[in-house]
Amino acid sequence: MKKILLSLLFIMLLTGCGSSNKLLGKWYGIDEDGTVILTFNKDKTCIIEQFNQEENCKYEYDDKNITIESNNNKIESNYYFKDNYLNIKGYNFYKDLKTAEENPNKDLEEERFESNLVTIPDVTGMNLEEAKKILEKEGFKIQEVIYEENNNFENGMVTKTIPQAGRKRSINTNVTIYVANDKKEIIVEEYIGKNYLEIKTKLESYGINVEIELTDSYESSFPEEIVSQSVKPGTVLSDGDYIKLYISSRK
Repeated sequence: MKKILLSLLFIMLLTGCGSSNKLLGKWYGIDEDGTVILTFNKDKTCIIEQFNQEENCKYEYDDKNITIESNNNKIESNYYFKDNYLNIKGYNFYKDLKTAEENPNKDLEEERFESNLVTIPDVTGMNLEEAKKILEKEGFKIQEVIYEENNNFENGMVTKTIPQAGRKRSINTNVTIYVANDKKEIIVEEYIGKNYLEIKTKLESYGINVEIELTDSYESSFPEEIVSQSVKPGTVLSDGDYIKLYISSRK
């Protein structure tokens, strides 16, 4: 959580220190746990998205320092930003997802708030139901189950979790469980409001055929935001299946 807040700080900085509105909006950071999306608003509020979970926050800044605060966490730090790049305590953010994917954050020091954090248990090698029970008992929520080809585990066995076992996270953090399966499958989520490039890349990695279509039936604040989808959440798709994602042509 602290890592996310730090990231927010960087973004807020950008938002506040920059004279152009192009600094407002979404910023992307990639690390070993996945994608962090930070959205900064003019009213000094912000949103942190990670593990398909959103957290509201607020921020204050000056020329050198920034403070980001959510319900349970507060970070005060200096920051650095230039053009489309943000950095705070070694964590990098970029204006577009592609650049973030090309420059992932690696070997980051774990600097998290120790209060209200729980260690994610190691459930690898367990069956799905057993793994769910253990994770939920510790206070975590199961966000998604992803089936993947993995020759090191028997079918139906958990291969890993994201966030990874051993990492500390707050109660109610969403956890994704990966399960070994001969056929690559994915359970469709609610993609509305998410970045279509990120979702398209993820689905195509499972062999899903993804079509992007412009529609004037919806308005969106961000041109890359998904406004509708052709497949309902909860549907299982596998290699060769098809889904259409709609983005707004009306801004």
